[in-house]
Amino acid sequence: MAGQAQGGPGSVVLFVCSGNTCRSPMAAAFFNLLAEKKGLSLRAESAGIAPFEEGASYEAVQAAADYSADLSSHKTRQLKEAALREAERVITMTETHKQRLEQGFALASGRVFTLMESVDGSGDIYDPYLKPIMVYRNCAAQIWAAVGKLVDRLAKEATDVHGLPAPKAP
Repeated sequence: MAGQAQGGPGSVVLFVCSGNTCRSPMAAAFFNLLAEKKGLSLRAESAGIAPFEEGASYEAVQAAADYSADLSSHKTRQLKEAALREAERVITMTETHKQRLEQGFALASGRVFTLMESVDGSGDIYDPYLKPIMVYRNCAAQIWAAVGKLVDRLAKEATDVHGLPAPKAP
């Protein structure tokens, strides 16, 4: 399923948003599509600070499908300390999410970045929840572009000093 990890500990990028129904599932699914194309061993998961629904919103499923990402079987997940502990990188959709993680989880301090920070940008990924489909599509486009930059950066980091790809994790 898109958005689920496929590697050992330390090979997970964890995307976090409010309800785990729109932004973080799209980010994880987009990351997994792009990372696979680049041959990265990292895989993404997603979680929400306060999920209250069982799956991705209908509009998020539609917006993600525009990028060949399938969120139809996504199940929302509550953020727990174990997920933070297992993640190599923790990426939030907003500065407020980042602050809540750093305040609520001691092990998150210094390990959490917003998606825009992680690609040398600024600002938040706007929450499209309960908005028209075009707002979801705009959000998906913003996430796709930022995640694409993130995957490119990670692919570059995975290349050793001789210009050869770093070995994949088992």
